[in-house]
Amino acid sequence: INITLNNFWIDQYQVTNSKYQQYIDAQGVPAPEIWPGEDNHPVRGITWDQAVAYCRWLNKRLPIEAEWEAAGRGPGPGPQLYPWGNDATADGKINTLPDQDTYAVGSLTFNESAFGLFDMVGNVWEWVNDWYSEAYYQNLPSSNPVGPDSGSCRSVRGDSWFFYSGSPNAVSLG
Repeated sequence: INITLNNFWIDQYQVTNSKYQQYIDAQGVPAPEIWPGEDNHPVRGITWDQAVAYCRWLNKRLPIEAEWEAAGRGPGPGPQLYPWGNDATADGKINTLPDQDTYAVGSLTFNESAFGLFDMVGNVWEWVNDWYSEAYYQNLPSSNPVGPDSGSCRSVRGDSWFFYSGSPNAVSLG
């Protein structure tokens, strides 16, 4: 799929528990249901609405799905399937085994995209701004696709340390 995107900014690292704790303290919001207290690990267990509120607090926004994909896969033509190439399990580079937990943000140097973003695969799922629709890609706009106007659930990108959990659990900022 060839699409054109306007220039955009996206954070280099996932939001850590310590960064989210600053938001909790400043805004008086409750901690997420999953709060392990590991300062440098990614925040998890937050809803899409909580992710949006956090972004607004920082005068940022969630990326659209196409921005997240472009940042994670690298520049075209022929963007990679994963930040490190096209083999998901090359040298054990993906952390999706159910008996593993999250890892410190930015600590796996191989998990860096061509644009210098870390942990886009294998730590936690990341919310994006788009509504989810299986049919959306059939008629994808060629420029700045922002997803469907509505839906029953929001899209996530990346991969979770425990992908069977069924719960998106991170925020990536655009």
